[in-house]
Amino acid sequence: MVSEMLSVNLASFPKEVQKLILELYKQKYCNEEIRLEDEQLHLNDGIHQLISREVSALQAIWSKNKDLYFKEKCIDCDPEKLDNLVGKYGLERIKNSVNQLMLRYKNIGNQISTLNVLDEFNRGLSNILLEIFQVDKTMQPIDILDEYSSEKLRLDSNQGALLSGKINKTFYNYALCHHCYSKVKSHTIQMVTGNCYRNEKDYDRFRLPKFKMTELVFFDSDNQLAVLKEKIMALFKIMGDSIGLKYRIRIANDSFITNDVERILYQVLNKSKIELEVYTPIEDKYISICSSNYHGSYFSQKFSITREDKSYIQSMCVGFGLNRIIEILKDAGEL
Repeated sequence: MVSEMLSVNLASFPKEVQKLILELYKQKYCNEEIRLEDEQLHLNDGIHQLISREVSALQAIWSKNKDLYFKEKCIDCDPEKLDNLVGKYGLERIKNSVNQLMLRYKNIGNQISTLNVLDEFNRGLSNILLEIFQVDKTMQPIDILDEYSSEKLRLDSNQGALLSGKINKTFYNYALCHHCYSKVKSHTIQMVTGNCYRNEKDYDRFRLPKFKMTELVFFDSDNQLAVLKEKIMALFKIMGDSIGLKYRIRIANDSFITNDVERILYQVLNKSKIELEVYTPIEDKYISICSSNYHGSYFSQKFSITREDKSYIQSMCVGFGLNRIIEILKDAGEL
């Protein structure tokens, strides 16, 4: 006897999230017929009740704070709502500095590959960041992460991490924030600039095996990190406006790190990763140039970073891809 097909309504989710939900359940119930049509998840009677309850829980996660910054049923931020954040935190004062910085590097021609361009741009960017955030410490770490942190972070299971040939069981910098966790003991904001390395199948001018980043790494309470995240999103809006190309600020995910669909889905539902993506007509695609990542207590648990009451400190970071920003500005200057 063929089971009756029932449906679960996914209309409250953006299209991208609906597809992730479909992929998740097709993996979990590989022997069941499950399909997505007209924003409805169609499935057999035997698993309908269970999945219906789970989807209700997913809806509760997605609904949290979605109206603060995002367009209706969309993973893109609403520009007007971000403009409100710019005003809320008085960041109109940095618009001129950001505009001048971007304008200066729009017509750099063949200087694009020189280290001096990256360093000079980073000095200007760092000054802007220091004006917005109360940074306690600045770092320029070496290119190799220590063995203790490499092991704690399980970089051996990260498909994009590059093993160092110089020192056993260590990895080249995958993300600069990794240098902070073993040293932090309390609430702080740290700025880190250095080289990152990625093990990729294909490379191009926007995806390099070695590239330069500046990151801010935040350690604080959830409430304070929420404030800092709003300032970051406001900064992304100002930067996007100043470049002169189409852009979008949207929820992203780390699908390039992991194939775990459930992990990716929850990252999107929690809006943990926000990116500034700029469209380059030369490549006919959007390129991520900055991203913020909310970690919660993920790293503080690994490194036992606690408050006086023994509860775990929350963490977040924001990274600025200096090579990508300069390439995007070069494209903007050629149009």
